[in-house]
Amino acid sequence: MRLYRDLHRDRAEAVSARAVEIGGLTCKSIAALITNHKAARPAGNPGAIIDHANLRGPGYFH
Repeated sequence: MRLYRDLHRDRAEAVSARAVEIGGLTCKSIAALITNHKAARPAGNPGAIIDHANLRGPGYFH
C-alpha cells in the first residue's frame, strides 16, 4: 500500500490492472511498473481477430 501512497487514483488503477494482466503481483514488480511508467499503455484488446480461409469456425467441430 505504501507504493500507492503518492499516486493519483487513476494511475493506481492503471498500475494495478497492468500488474494483474502480466501476473506481476509482487512489490518489486509493482514498484517497477510505477517507476518505469509501464502502466501508461492502455490495456485492451490483444489484437484483432484475423479472418482467413484456413481458419475453422465453431461449426467445424460439431
